Amino acid sequence: DTTIRQDKPSLNDAAAAGCTMKGATKSRIRKECLVRWDLSQLPPTTRVGASCIRFKVADGAHGSFQAFEALRPWVDTDATWRRATSLDLWQARGARGAADADAAVVATTPARPVTGGVYEIALASALVQKWVSIPVANNGLVFGGNGGDGLTIVASEQADGPALVVGLP
Repeated sequence: DTTIRQDKPSLNDAAAAGCTMKGATKSRIRKECLVRWDLSQLPPTTRVGASCIRFKVADGAHGSFQAFEALRPWVDTDATWRRATSLDLWQARGARGAADADAAVVATTPARPVTGGVYEIALASALVQKWVSIPVANNGLVFGGNGGDGLTIVASEQADGPALVVGLP
């Protein structure tokens, strides 16, 4: 995972202890959290049931944030507000282009997650099934929003980092 930041468009934040999403209403500075899980241990023929994302909040928020399917490959140690990889630009800065992320919301965080809280949010099993069946399609999620203060979740390098819980039928 990594945070991409409008206020520091060339900064790669993959080494940070948290991944932040922030709307632009008050400060006019957006932050998006990119998250992806390695599902290579699951055979492509695995049938997926109800699935969810489990995450711990490092810094709570007063609003909810949405997750969108990332459509473009990105590299956590290269991604910035401008770039998906060291060689490829996002179609639109902040992973906001139609080729960067799908417009459909696939998950939503709770409206007022509290610092230290652990939450589970549903993720469409069809999306997880696609990632398992077609591994090259697994570009993870872009978490962002249009309002509220920032929400920081514990980064994947930490013990309580975001986990994808894949349900089996």
